[in-house]
Amino acid sequence: MLRKLGPQKWVFDELEGLSRVQFRFKDKEKPQSYVCSLASKLQYYPMEEVISGDYSFKEWKPELVTSLLDMLTPEKIRFVAINCLLILMKNAS
Repeated sequence: MLRKLGPQKWVFDELEGLSRVQFRFKDKEKPQSYVCSLASKLQYYPMEEVISGDYSFKEWKPELVTSLLDMLTPEKIRFVAINCLLILMKNAS
């Protein structure tokens, strides 16, 4: 359906609104955990955005969504199936 209709702006707007609410009503954390998480986020966000970076949606880029969709094809899938029964039988012998 996403491939057929293409990226929709309203989905971006909805996610942005939900993210703002999530940031505004975020549960309090233990101070030590909070500081450690902020310190690790310094690698990904500028100082001004460290606190809100995980919750901010900067701009609508439909071409980025389309390019990612183009990469998701059945030909590019990597599938690994593991049967626990076979592993147990091999270890038992």
